[in-house]
Amino acid sequence: MTEAQRNHASYIATRARTRIFEKYATGQAEHGGNLWDKFTPLRLVEEALNEAYDQVIYLETLHTMLQNSANRGVTVCGDKVTCAICGMPAHAGPCV
Repeated sequence: MTEAQRNHASYIATRARTRIFEKYATGQAEHGGNLWDKFTPLRLVEEALNEAYDQVIYLETLHTMLQNSANRGVTVCGDKVTCAICGMPAHAGPCV
């Protein structure tokens, strides 16, 4: 790997580790208990599948939003992204 590729991989690994730890700590604060004691293996895989389905929904929505943004343009100000046609927050559907 090149140095740029190593740096990129390191950045991803560090960010993932930090976010996973934060997510785990938040889950413990909200729900407590040991994950391995709370679910049967079947229930755990069902929960994981539900999370995977959510991820696909988020990615498909984001993909549509990005396609629509490319087609009609967006205005970005800090964290706020608006539709250049209607001025509303960037959206997946048609302008209203």
